[in-house]
Amino acid sequence: MQTSYTQDPVDGLPGQLSSGYPHAISTRVAEGKVQVGLYVIGGSKEKTAKHPTTDFTSTPEKALGIVHRDPANVLPMGAEENVYEDKQDLGVVRRGKVWVAPDIANPHEEPGFDAPVYVRITAGTGKPAGMLRAAAAELTSELTITVSGTGDGDVFELEANGEDLSWESGSSENATQKATAWAAHINGLDGWTASSSGAVITVEHDSGYIEVDDAGDGFTAAVAPASGSTVAVLLPGAFFRRKGNGGVYEVELGAFDD
Repeated sequence: MQTSYTQDPVDGLPGQLSSGYPHAISTRVAEGKVQVGLYVIGGSKEKTAKHPTTDFTSTPEKALGIVHRDPANVLPMGAEENVYEDKQDLGVVRRGKVWVAPDIANPHEEPGFDAPVYVRITAGTGKPAGMLRAAAAELTSELTITVSGTGDGDVFELEANGEDLSWESGSSENATQKATAWAAHINGLDGWTASSSGAVITVEHDSGYIEVDDAGDGFTAAVAPASGSTVAVLLPGAFFRRKGNGGVYEVELGAFDD
């Protein structure tokens, strides 16, 4: 018997329709394996669907929609969960609101209200083509440190991502020399990369994300998102509408007509 209940139930599962909003769903035939909740485009034959490839440019002739999570679809024994096999019939949400699990590598990439929707055409580790995201390029954090202190033995205290990046400088050093030495120190820490130009240090982390926890005196530290490689293309007429519980977001599709 269930005796406890969550206060934050999951709003929906990827590919599940959201609310009673009007929807348009069409039937297609899977070309290769097709995953529920991801975006599909027209395949090589009429009425087929596949996940996007790198040559997809979101043209009306190819853009379809999000693979529907059909509650009436009964998986055969031993079938892979939420995957339609090659040549299997599937539903595609062409128009309406549907829940998705977007590609969010770090907080900079979290979709905002009414943010445009991009579809991933270049697969990455754990990020298949067809995932939806809020930007065309993968965003990473870049930390810029500008050294101003020139005192002998200055201690520059800095904590980021829960790690200590502090550095004690030597004597008779100007700001440029201190920045060069501090960058070399950070560059030697596991997971960190740093370089200097004049009194300015540019820092990146292997995770792609940096958050400054605490910063001392003798320098300024600022974090800004930096654009990486382009992995997705824009879907015209599609928008992220709201964030749900359980890691899902509601996307509204303004479909291309069949």
